[in-house]
Amino acid sequence: MKLGFRRDFDPTLLSWGGPDEPVAEECSICDAAFAEEDVPLIMWREDGWCVRLCDACVKRWIEVKR
Repeated sequence: MKLGFRRDFDPTLLSWGGPDEPVAEECSICDAAFAEEDVPLIMWREDGWCVRLCDACVKRWIEVKR
């Protein structure tokens, strides 16, 4: 299974975290803070940059790619 952003997603909304930066405590799209019990979706680029997404943004913007 492969996940990806929906076609209508604007990639300029993403706030990427760098490889040597502290882990973000908020969603990389909507800036919602993560609760201690949350398990955000984390997506990595090959060069080490990543985004962390809250459940609401996953439901809205992520789809299964075939």
